[in-house]
Amino acid sequence: MASKLYAEKTTAQTLPPTSTGINTGNLSLVKEASSPTQPLIRNKVLIRKRKRSKHPLRELRIRKGCTLEELSEITKLSPSYLSRLESGSRRLNADIIQRLSLALSCGPAELLPHSNFTGTSYAAPAAPTMTPGAASSTVDLPVYKLIGKKGAEGIIEKAQAEQWITRPSDFIGVQDAFACAVNDSQWMPRYMNGDRLLIHPTAPLKAGCAVLVTTKEGKAYIGTFKEAKSTGAEQDFIIETTFSTPSEAMAFKQKDMRAAYRIMGTIDVA
Repeated sequence: MASKLYAEKTTAQTLPPTSTGINTGNLSLVKEASSPTQPLIRNKVLIRKRKRSKHPLRELRIRKGCTLEELSEITKLSPSYLSRLESGSRRLNADIIQRLSLALSCGPAELLPHSNFTGTSYAAPAAPTMTPGAASSTVDLPVYKLIGKKGAEGIIEKAQAEQWITRPSDFIGVQDAFACAVNDSQWMPRYMNGDRLLIHPTAPLKAGCAVLVTTKEGKAYIGTFKEAKSTGAEQDFIIETTFSTPSEAMAFKQKDMRAAYRIMGTIDVA
């Protein structure tokens, strides 16, 4: 009898600490009972949050107000491929950089990760000093003179704005936007002499929209955007000049272009 009592006492002394747990297959989540000498141990679940892509391509696309589908239509790259480029799971090559820089009106270096290159297609001069109480926050859109030469060709006198006008509501907050004052009748009937064209530097280009192309030689061309297509190692930017009879398609090499702007319409100035 004494031996039996001794065995029960010994067993009770050697029992492990009580615990509660849930076992599912090989997964065991155990919570040990707390004791005065042992703090309560809690299992922590770590949640890995997916970081939003900071690839320059995504930032440039958003700045231009372009969706993946719209950019896909212009560049002929699938939305899924563009998404992988933005996430960094696919690398940019020379051909893709050419297509994207033309579609987004940016320099090739701006598309490269960790690039400090920042540039604008057109840098407007500083706005004139306004008198106290004037609406300096809205009267700040520069107007440059657009002089016709021949056909769809012209030049923009960008050294100095000929005037400053009130910024339309759609252009508030748009950096480097400007207007061009037509000083010729060669772009009739679409644009008349004296019209002021509203030029948006980052609006996406779509087939059929009016476009202003500037070249590194300082020339400016007005036409209707058709497409951007690759020809070998380079890319051609196609516009159609509908201001002459018959209409004429013009192709520009990307290496010769400075920028392509979308013409959003005209504005009347009192």
